Amino acid sequence: MLENKVENTSPVSVQTIREIVIGKDGKINGFPGFEHPDLVNYYLEEVTDRPYVKFTSEFTMTDDGGCMMIWLIQPDGRYWSDDDGYGGSNALELYLYAYLDDKGNFLSKFKIYKCGRDKYFGTDLEDKKYEKFLECIKNGKRF
Repeated sequence: MLENKVENTSPVSVQTIREIVIGKDGKINGFPGFEHPDLVNYYLEEVTDRPYVKFTSEFTMTDDGGCMMIWLIQPDGRYWSDDDGYGGSNALELYLYAYLDDKGNFLSKFKIYKCGRDKYFGTDLEDKKYEKFLECIKNGKRF
């Protein structure tokens, strides 16, 4: 999934940062919030502001010696279906990301990394969709 892996030149390991950021109960310590909470909650089937890793997360070092956390906050709706396909939903797989320093302190709020087939990371797609989202709400239209 990650295309942004770089050589780890920091004295602090990714595993150490993971242990600082994610508690044994899965809670994200020092949770910075979402860049666009309304947009994130629009994509979530179950609206949440609870900062827990229930599914998976990845950490990778960045060029500047910091770290990026990628968090699967919602799996694809097929995750919930049984062997016969019942119980699934139309939920889109939703990954978020945030930057941290080499001590595990968040430097940014969580932004959308990927939603369904759309890759947001490295683009201005999230900002554009958020503007459209706000415009639809303002005009009483559906997003």
